[in-house]
Amino acid sequence: MTDERLGPQTTPEQRPIDVAPNQLDGSDLIPVRNQYIGFGDMIVTTEIASMLARHGQSMRIRWANSLPFADLRQARTLLVGAVTNRWTIEMSQRWRFQFRRGADRKHSIVDTAGAAEWRATAKDDGSTGDDYILLCRVRDTAAGRVLSDPAQLDAVLEKVTPKWEARNLQVVLQVKVIGNTPGQPAVVATHVW
Repeated sequence: MTDERLGPQTTPEQRPIDVAPNQLDGSDLIPVRNQYIGFGDMIVTTEIASMLARHGQSMRIRWANSLPFADLRQARTLLVGAVTNRWTIEMSQRWRFQFRRGADRKHSIVDTAGAAEWRATAKDDGSTGDDYILLCRVRDTAAGRVLSDPAQLDAVLEKVTPKWEARNLQVVLQVKVIGNTPGQPAVVATHVW
């Protein structure tokens, strides 16, 4: 079958369910763990896997909730995801740049050594014009989509302290989002220790 034979297809938009507040309570919700992945996390994971395959490297993809800490210590690890990844939250508690949830239950990246905070602000439809990415290299651990594109990685590393390769590194990136498509990331903060 071809697209021409199918004709134009419409994709229904996601909309909130119209339910009165008194008709829904916590007993109506069923948590489903280790079954679904966010689209952005899936894209990052796929791009990193492709880059590693091009370089003859293999990788194993694991759910954070089913990954024991001992496994993190035995191999280089790429943590994808922020608040949806238990190891990112656990490990980042010792980092200068951290993921935090505010009193308003919204998430941001905060600089624990200063007053800076970076937060994507959602529009009424749930989309955002800006998003923020936290890349960390801690004893050979790195994270982020930018790693799979040498040109993007070079642009980021130009702004980092020389001789960072032998040290731990954190980079906060800002990316403009246009029509749910992220643009070129820009460095807003770095920390090397």
